[in-house]
Amino acid sequence: MRSEPSNETAWYRLTAEQVFETLESGESGLTSEESKARLERYGYNELTFKKRSAFVRFLMQFKSPLIYILLASAAITSTLSLWAGAEMWMDTTVIVAVVIANTIIGYIQEGKAEASAEALLKMMTPTATVVRDGGEAVIQASELVPGDVVILEGGDKVPADLRLFHTKNMSADEAAITGESMPVTKHPDPIAGKATIADQRCMVFSGTFVTKGVGQGVVVGTGERTEIGRIAKLIKETEKITTPLTRKMEEFTRFLIIAILAITIFNFALAVWFEYGIVYAFLASVSLAVAAIPEGLPAVVTMALAIGVTAMARKDSIVKRLPAAETLGCTTVICSDKTGTLTKNQMTVSRIYSGGTDYVVSGVGYNPEGEFTPSRMSEEMIGTLKVGYFCNNAKVVGEDGHAVIGDPTEGALLVSAMKAGIEEIKEIEEDAGSTQGGSMQRLDEVPFDSEQQYMATLHERNGERIIYVKGSPERVIGMCGTRMMDGSIEPIDRGAILEKAEEMAEEALRLLAMAYKVVPPDRMSIDRSDLTDLTFLGIEGMIDPPRDEAIDGVRMCKSAGIRVAMVTGDHVTTAKAIAGKLGIGTDEKRALTGDDLS
Repeated sequence: MRSEPSNETAWYRLTAEQVFETLESGESGLTSEESKARLERYGYNELTFKKRSAFVRFLMQFKSPLIYILLASAAITSTLSLWAGAEMWMDTTVIVAVVIANTIIGYIQEGKAEASAEALLKMMTPTATVVRDGGEAVIQASELVPGDVVILEGGDKVPADLRLFHTKNMSADEAAITGESMPVTKHPDPIAGKATIADQRCMVFSGTFVTKGVGQGVVVGTGERTEIGRIAKLIKETEKITTPLTRKMEEFTRFLIIAILAITIFNFALAVWFEYGIVYAFLASVSLAVAAIPEGLPAVVTMALAIGVTAMARKDSIVKRLPAAETLGCTTVICSDKTGTLTKNQMTVSRIYSGGTDYVVSGVGYNPEGEFTPSRMSEEMIGTLKVGYFCNNAKVVGEDGHAVIGDPTEGALLVSAMKAGIEEIKEIEEDAGSTQGGSMQRLDEVPFDSEQQYMATLHERNGERIIYVKGSPERVIGMCGTRMMDGSIEPIDRGAILEKAEEMAEEALRLLAMAYKVVPPDRMSIDRSDLTDLTFLGIEGMIDPPRDEAIDGVRMCKSAGIRVAMVTGDHVTTAKAIAGKLGIGTDEKRALTGDDLS
């Protein structure tokens, strides 16, 4: 009997064979008949959005104790006008007009907010490539079921939670789930013991992106059974929180009801005591009650909140409920996500070490504009940038050159080389717009491997064959026998360079070392045995930089007495460095990890 896929199943701990056995599937995928049966059983692979009807949203505008009082007043005044001939039609008209105005304003504003929220939820992967009936097929991602085999390649958005069983040079951007801005290398091997989502290297999750490589995986979770679906479900099930304004209004309404009833009864009793007629006493008391009700208060409050919500909308902030706008005024602590919120989610080279010189690089993000300090570049510095540019599989795209396809780290290397304005690179960008054009032709590649921690490419340049290598400083420096210094080749001092690398790492920079090797002109391919006696050129250090507006925002929050905390899946060292740049925690220097909270 088929096992029921569950969020509780630790798929990452099972071998691929065990996963296939549990799901009664295989590398050849499912048949069309079986997929239809499972679709009926598990439902569509989509997150449900419970949209309120326009009528329900309209009725919800009346859900306020103060509105109840106004409606009751309108009913009483209209009844008295009909029954007793009292001249109270003007009161009735004003009260009804206020209620209608309040309702229309709230209805329109909440409608806009819900439409924006729904549009965000509908940003789903439209199609997926699967193995069906033994062959490849492209289907709607919403029709994926547990047991389906999905084929992924660089640039794809993952359509469901998958247990990988085949990968080749594959990495995924999981910032949407973990907050980690760096791509995660993926492999098909099971993981022993308990692992967090960020450490489940044999899994890819719905809503994340494949930055490079190819892979195949079997679907283990769809819809609300995915990790992102579980998060969405928790949000939907969160208990509704009453805002401070709503509580104040409810307290005021209760006080108003008691006070008006007390005054009305007292006035009626007093009128009877002085021997006025019962009808007259009743009309006078009701008139007093209606006059005491602040008919304009709901409209004034709604209009004030609508103005605040509109101002926030101009800043691309969506407020689904009007009272939530007032809640921001009571804020004392803001807990903000890091990646993409406080930072640009665009890796940027900020520091380069080459030829014994430290270079500082200005500019942030993928905009290829910036300056180098010092501005004079040595031959080895130019070589460092060229290795980062040509030993690279990413691409800078867009008319403004502000977007990167591929690994964000490789994108940062491309942009840093473009900032330098090296003539050879400028010609390639103007001519072909890729790293494969111009006079530098790639002949072969040794792809990056998480165990080897480096990548190498073989190029032809004006009849010369040259190997470019980039990778972790420890690994690349260990493969070097010489270094370039002021354009000359000399023996390498590994200890001094590694010490500099450690100094840069303390600034939470992600480091990549660059090296090269000239080989015979008849060489057409390379393997790992060729990567010895390299010449070291330099180290590039990059980081996901803070947004300028985030720095200003943190400063303004502090001046307003609001404390800002940063929430991230990054390592503690990286988090502290970014927090320092943002001005967060500068007084307390505190960082809490998941282990501290558990």
